[in-house]
Amino acid sequence: MAWAAGATPFKVKGNSWVVDIAGPESLKVANTVQKLLDSKAVMTLPQFSSEWSQAFNTGKLASWMSAAWAPGPLKSFAPKTAGKWAVAPCPVDAGSGVEW
Repeated sequence: MAWAAGATPFKVKGNSWVVDIAGPESLKVANTVQKLLDSKAVMTLPQFSSEWSQAFNTGKLASWMSAAWAPGPLKSFAPKTAGKWAVAPCPVDAGSGVEW
């Protein structure tokens, strides 16, 4: 999410890595995520646990921010919701409704 908000958390400079996870864009994302956690708007179940799979199968879990490989495992751990999922891009601009 930090990358989508414009952060560059790591880069190569010369022969070294430069890591910056506390830049302003990253901190905006962290603040947004913290608000979601504080308001209990997001679940904090361990990924791939039986509780997590059950939340997918019963419709309690509505989204999963993941990589391009996610549809494969999703079919196996959430078969009851097959056909109800779609891919969406990460919001990246002010018109998206997400305040980074």
